[in-house]
Amino acid sequence: MQVTYGAYYSEPRISILVNSSALKVQFETEGFPKPEVTWLGEHNQNLSCHMEIYGQTEDGLYFIKSIFEAQKPVVNVTFTLKNHLLNQNLHRPVFLSYDKDTTDHMIIALVFLTVICFLLITGIFWLAIKKQKKQTPSL
Repeated sequence: MQVTYGAYYSEPRISILVNSSALKVQFETEGFPKPEVTWLGEHNQNLSCHMEIYGQTEDGLYFIKSIFEAQKPVVNVTFTLKNHLLNQNLHRPVFLSYDKDTTDHMIIALVFLTVICFLLITGIFWLAIKKQKKQTPSL
């Protein structure tokens, strides 16, 4: 007698990180046995990804973290996970678009405003000290 067991993979949790040079999409999930994970592009072509398996949880489930990184401001990908033992097929499409130039301009504007605020605060302190020195009589 042979016993085969499995556990359906949980609904993948998505995280998205956008910075000035890249966009990262990450899915995390748990299940058993080890799944087949792929990322598909806009035209269903296989994309390279970074897949990490962090061993097994206390319950013996695999913890999967899969990351797709893009260097462009528009991402149209699909995360797929297949648990062959239980015929579980998860497909999670992700479409993201952001204006890279706007992000860069916002950073420049924030730096500029920070410098202006620093100069204003410094000027106010300087005027307050100057006014205080005028009001203090010399001995």
